Amino acid sequence: MSLRSPLTTLSIRGLITWLSYTVTGLLAVSQSAPTEHVSPQSLPAG
Repeated sequence: MSLRSPLTTLSIRGLITWLSYTVTGLLAVSQSAPTEHVSPQSLPAG
């Protein structure tokens, strides 16, 4: 059981870090999506 404790904690930490990276990645994509749509519109408008 002593060997499973550290493994479970490491797996949980890995999942947390993975989730944090995925969340930040989704936020970055959601924020970059509108900017990409606005840039082509602002170029011909300018």
